[in-house]
Amino acid sequence: MSSLKYLPYLALLLLSITLFNGCTLFGKSWSSAPTATLLQVQDDYRAAEEQAAATEWALHDLYFAPDHDIPQAYKVFCGEAANMEVKGKNLVTHAEGIHYRGEGYLVEPEVNSAKCPLPGAAPAVQTRPARLGNFYNVIDGQAWDIRDNWRAYQFDIRQICEALDRNFNPALIDALTPIFGKAAVDNASLIESLEQARHGIKLAGSQPPED
Repeated sequence: MSSLKYLPYLALLLLSITLFNGCTLFGKSWSSAPTATLLQVQDDYRAAEEQAAATEWALHDLYFAPDHDIPQAYKVFCGEAANMEVKGKNLVTHAEGIHYRGEGYLVEPEVNSAKCPLPGAAPAVQTRPARLGNFYNVIDGQAWDIRDNWRAYQFDIRQICEALDRNFNPALIDALTPIFGKAAVDNASLIESLEQARHGIKLAGSQPPED
């Protein structure tokens, strides 16, 4: 008998599923695993490219700053480096999602054709795997190159931050010259790989879908 008290809740749940089929509420969609659209990946690549340029510019200013300006230049660089870490995390997420999850990671929107019975609610936007054909392997390889280049640049800027955090001394800047030089090279490689990947995504998106 005690189980009968749950029947109203079960009925309400079934009604909600039926009623909300074909609707999206509050602009949210739910997925069992992380996914990304080509547009999202391209936007994250562009944002990372812009941040990489800003970070390297701040690093340049830090290296060439007069002694009395080094504290402020270091503060600016630390802020840009922190922002780069955030953008870099997205790069790793996309690279590993594309590589390890395969075609289930990159998706494209697909509007649910079911009519929504709720006034003012929009049709649910679902997703399906993006139909990329042979372009998938290209996008995968480029994403992995980005991941590797980011890891190298991340190591550089962390080394500089950690060294100056331990012993903030203007004279230490000269001692870190080799790391500053490596950071400039790795930054250029990262930006180049981001540019190539954005071009690859643009090219893939311009192709007719394969059946």
